[in-house]
Amino acid sequence: MEAILHIGTPKTGTTSIQKFLAGNEALLAEHGVLYPVTGREVGKQRRQRGLVLSVLPVDRAGAGFDKVLNLKTTADRERYRQNFLESFEAEMKVATPDRVVISDEALYLFLSTEALVGTLKAFLSRHFDRVRIVAYVRAPTSFVESSYSTHLKMGGTRDLADFAAHQRQALSYWTKLSLWRDVFGADAVTVREFSRPLLHREDVVLDFLHAILGIDIAPSDASGGKSANTSIAPLGQHLLLAVNRRYAEAGEARPGFYRRFVSRKFKGSGQRLTADEAARLTASLRDEIDRLSADFFGGRTIFEAPVAPAVRSETPAASELVAAAIEMSAAALKDGKKR
Repeated sequence: MEAILHIGTPKTGTTSIQKFLAGNEALLAEHGVLYPVTGREVGKQRRQRGLVLSVLPVDRAGAGFDKVLNLKTTADRERYRQNFLESFEAEMKVATPDRVVISDEALYLFLSTEALVGTLKAFLSRHFDRVRIVAYVRAPTSFVESSYSTHLKMGGTRDLADFAAHQRQALSYWTKLSLWRDVFGADAVTVREFSRPLLHREDVVLDFLHAILGIDIAPSDASGGKSANTSIAPLGQHLLLAVNRRYAEAGEARPGFYRRFVSRKFKGSGQRLTADEAARLTASLRDEIDRLSADFFGGRTIFEAPVAPAVRSETPAASELVAAAIEMSAAALKDGKKR
């Protein structure tokens, strides 16, 4: 039996892949594939956080999903780990699939040492004859521009240029993926570029099914519906940045209303890095990119970015910001009255 670990990386359509896998269990079963239910306690029962939470040390500092699952103490985490391991083994015995897919970006984000990845390999080796690691990677400029809206939704206070300058760790793909290669072996790691022209039928779900699982379906059958990670248009980004900074300066928690309002009202493509900013970002990652290309892409050119603007042209006029702020204030008052 083979295990296929899809570990992300962030901003490469992971949520869409998980949504499809969770909603098409019968189709997967026809091809001998299982997307286990065990460990899918969070993310609308789509993300499989159980495995990473069972590999991480039980004496760890409380992480976000520990709080979601109410794992407050070492004893809580040990009990969760034991329950997960028992349930996982039981599900494998009942289903007896040819292949098992586990999809969770947290594996890539939190298993950051050889010891942790080795612990994961030891667990998987007890259940599977073969393990494949699958990761998608996104061009640095595209990653930053896509991630910036998420930064603001989470209360971030950096402008786009400053945000880009602090993304080296997140974009050190070679450093992180070479760790997985060293533990599992070069033949066990598949890395694909998340670029629409390079994806099968220009769709990441279809690409995962075709290239990784050997399953071909009609594009209409792979529709994932509305994205859970929608971007914010420039006017909304500037507005939310101002709100975030105001609350940060006051030392107060920003109410969730502002995120909901801006995300709903100002959907659209966000700001783009200028040509100079994009060039600086790429130059700062040149060694990482070259090594990634050599080790995982046969030395071919990767991350060919579209031409960036010479200047940032999406900065809204003051009158637009004022009008948007007034509308948001009115909505905030209405929201407050409902509560």
